[in-house]
Amino acid sequence: MAKTSKIVPQKEASSTSWPATEVKGTAPSVAVDEPVPEPPLKMFIPGGCSVNDDFKVEKPSSVHAIARVPNDVPRLKEWVEGIVSHMPYSKHSWRKLSNSRWEARSHGRREEKEEGSEFPELGEKENKEKYRDELIQLEVEAKELAEKRDTYKRLCEQREREAKGLRTELDAARKEHADQVKIFEVIDDELDTVTNGQNPQVKQKIDRIDELRAEMDAIKTAREQLVSVEAQLRATREKAEARSQKIKELQSQLSSAVADRETLAKELKAAKSVAEITKADVDEMVAQYRADAEAAQDRLKDVVQYVKWQSRKEALEEVHARGFELSAEIESIKGLEAEAKKLAYPEDEGDSEG
Repeated sequence: MAKTSKIVPQKEASSTSWPATEVKGTAPSVAVDEPVPEPPLKMFIPGGCSVNDDFKVEKPSSVHAIARVPNDVPRLKEWVEGIVSHMPYSKHSWRKLSNSRWEARSHGRREEKEEGSEFPELGEKENKEKYRDELIQLEVEAKELAEKRDTYKRLCEQREREAKGLRTELDAARKEHADQVKIFEVIDDELDTVTNGQNPQVKQKIDRIDELRAEMDAIKTAREQLVSVEAQLRATREKAEARSQKIKELQSQLSSAVADRETLAKELKAAKSVAEITKADVDEMVAQYRADAEAAQDRLKDVVQYVKWQSRKEALEEVHARGFELSAEIESIKGLEAEAKKLAYPEDEGDSEG
């Protein structure tokens, strides 16, 4: 893969002249008035890009935009192996369990390391933090796996002890069964011998034993049937209790619903009575408002008439003041005005009388 170089662009100065500063390993002072030429524009463009006169890139740069840390995964792996080599087996047993996971995770990083070996110093801190987080996660997983392994080991030991005890009990039961079989074989041989001798008493005892065995089998069968019937009765009783409980709950719900219904009916009745009273009050208020409106309208008419007569009186007084004799008309208008005022403001008239 062809190596390319990337030039980091420098920040432009705020003015065309650079300030005079002291630099280590250089001259102690620089002339302040001496102008420093600005760097060319091509200096800020990566070397792999060719630019035209109008600043358009003809060929894009082959520099990768992602910084990768070379040789970091092997070093981290060696560091982890060094830590694990000083730990007990219960703490570093996760290496065998998570080996495939580690290889799967580090496989892509090896390829990225080969591609991004050109930038060994970019992004190192971020990748180390990422690897440190992964290492912590792997240590937690290893601790959990070790705890699970110890738990499984204890369970296996417990199961082995139980199996050993059961195996001992099974051997004892087999031995006892073999002894019983031998005893029954001897008894059968003796019974055959006695039967061949045609002893009637022994034959009667054998028949009695057979009858007793048949009765025992019948009793055993009846007992099994009784147990099954008891189980069925128990199940039926439980179902009946569950149903009775459900019926009680439904009855309580029904009674509460009936009570709620009665309460709602009472509230509805009260609301209806309140609505009727409110309606009567509203009708009365509407009639009163209507009568008041009609009275106000009549009063407004009287006020208008009063204002009209008052304005006419003022006009006649003004004409009289100019020299015209209109005293008779003014007196009649005053009378009309007083009457109109009495009609327009009956309250004022009552107060004046009082």
